[in-house]
Amino acid sequence: AFNTTNIPIFNAMLLRVDKVSGGNNPTDPQPSSSDPPLHACLATATVHQGNDNNNNDGSGDNTLTQGQGGGSQIIRGVPHAIIPASPKDDNENTTNPNCSGDILTVGRKNCAVTIDDKCVSRGHATISLLSNRPLDSDAIGAASSLLGGRVMMEFGTPSTPEEIHACETSPCGVICVVKDQGSKFGTYVSVDEQLLKEYQPSNDYSNNNAAAGGGDETGDETDDEGAAAKPINYVHLSEKQIRAVHLLSDNADSNNATTSLPKFQKLVAHQSVPLLPLSHSKSDLKSSPHVVILFGPQGSAIRLSLLPLQFTFSRIKKPELDPILSSLHYIGATHSTQWDVKRSTHLVAPEKTAAAKGIMAYACRRPVVTKGYIEGLLERRVPEEGLPKEDDYCPSGTWDRNLKYTAEPSTALKGYRIAVMVDEGDNAPLAQSAGADILPIHEDAPSSSHADFETWWGAQMHRALDDKLALVVVSSSSKKCKRYSDWLKHDEGVRFTNAKNIAKAITNNNGEGELLLDTRKVVIEKIQGWDDAVVVDEGKEEEDAKMAAVDAPARASAKAATAAAPEEETAKAANKTHQDENPPPPGKDDHEQEESREKEMPVSTRRKRRQEEETGGKTAERLEEEEEEQQPDRQKRLRKNVETKVPEKEDRAEEEAPVEEEVPFEEEAP
Repeated sequence: AFNTTNIPIFNAMLLRVDKVSGGNNPTDPQPSSSDPPLHACLATATVHQGNDNNNNDGSGDNTLTQGQGGGSQIIRGVPHAIIPASPKDDNENTTNPNCSGDILTVGRKNCAVTIDDKCVSRGHATISLLSNRPLDSDAIGAASSLLGGRVMMEFGTPSTPEEIHACETSPCGVICVVKDQGSKFGTYVSVDEQLLKEYQPSNDYSNNNAAAGGGDETGDETDDEGAAAKPINYVHLSEKQIRAVHLLSDNADSNNATTSLPKFQKLVAHQSVPLLPLSHSKSDLKSSPHVVILFGPQGSAIRLSLLPLQFTFSRIKKPELDPILSSLHYIGATHSTQWDVKRSTHLVAPEKTAAAKGIMAYACRRPVVTKGYIEGLLERRVPEEGLPKEDDYCPSGTWDRNLKYTAEPSTALKGYRIAVMVDEGDNAPLAQSAGADILPIHEDAPSSSHADFETWWGAQMHRALDDKLALVVVSSSSKKCKRYSDWLKHDEGVRFTNAKNIAKAITNNNGEGELLLDTRKVVIEKIQGWDDAVVVDEGKEEEDAKMAAVDAPARASAKAATAAAPEEETAKAANKTHQDENPPPPGKDDHEQEESREKEMPVSTRRKRRQEEETGGKTAERLEEEEEEQQPDRQKRLRKNVETKVPEKEDRAEEEAPVEEEVPFEEEAP
């Protein structure tokens, strides 16, 4: 793990901007195919140098000219000193425009987002990133070594009670704010009522901040004015505004009048509002929080979508890593020291290796890039510049040259429930990356006594059988789990595996995967029906519930009829006994009926019946040999492949054994 204690961690924002332009034509608004999406972050914001007479036209160009004040000339591509935290005036307002957090300007002329609509003001609105967690001087110094002293925009400081409260409640400490710049026809923002209800500041909170100097920018509000949160000015949209919202929706169906619209609020002149869905939504790689903002009544609008960008690093030394970590907030990225199956978007490594993180990236179908990819993101100067392509920054290494890449992530370990005893290493994310279910023993299991643990473990085994999952424990020599390990080793029914076997189950067979091996190199079979267990179980529960209500009267009638005719049942039983003692010669029809009855039996009953017929006085070893002979061809082939592909030489460890030096597996030496 990396020592990043002194590096502030920001989950900054990289925003995708999609635009539609409105107007007076009956067909407006229309999406513009000539305007590709923009990608905005702090690195692409317009910056200024001191009191120079800059080219402050809102175009997002970082090229600044020398002014009459004698300041240094700033030319695109030439390194400069990073501007430190800005001073404040007597009213605690930031005097340095490079610490405003403004990443986008929206208007009719000379703006980063230019909209040709007469109802859009020249400088209509600004989009800013704010934070109440300023970077310290050490972090700025670390970033400057990577940026070459380039001037960068920094986060702005929240000022209103709504902004301050949003920053304090934001999981990442960063919020996105839209501010109307005194437009003539207004700015309209979509509202997530659930988030607003959950995170809107209370009256007491607003009162306290008003007393501390927050609130209205004029600073002359009374206690009564600061006591209540600002009311939401909900409005009804025009037909063109509704069409714009449909054009920017996920289905992009402008003619679907049944699609529900979010509520919209209209901002008054110079009012700002936090865009809570971009900072407070619980999102992962499968969902993209977004907000729609309308400018004027003619349907001009943009959609701001949050692009997830989380890097996981492997085999990068600390002197190289610290500047990268200090610069990630400029490109709207964050990082993790361990692979996160749900959130890691890229693995950053100097070369491709068959180490744990490399296998996890392959199983999740996520790209592996060099640190040059991050540098490419940092080199972007304006939102119009496209994002760098991962294929242009692919590291060297050919361990995965024979692996098959599919659109969907690997499911090689689906059907297994992997139990881990310690919250260390890559065991849990390695198994989870290929579809395994994870049981965290270190979190859920009782440690008070062996008896309590046995009771808990027995319940987990029954639960795994009900879920049709093979329960496997990852062995560990860590002292933290010695008690759990000793208790489990006394249970002969527990199957142990290790990280090497998990990795081989994912990568063998050209990446299609194979059955998991235990620590004795014996195949751990999946439970029959594992692949449709969820569907069958859910359907069976619904069907049983319905049939229970429908068949209740029928079952009651059958019970009454049985009680009323005991002699008839006795005769039938005697007749059945006679037939059993003197069975007729088996015919074709009898054989088919026997097969039909056997198919109707539950799987566990059929298996038990066959075992009783075949066991006799045979030994356990002989039974195991016969069971192996009766296995389907595919499972025998998989087992044969697994057994023949187990490496016997240490010099093949780099390609076949997923040992990562920086995070060594628990039982395997790096």
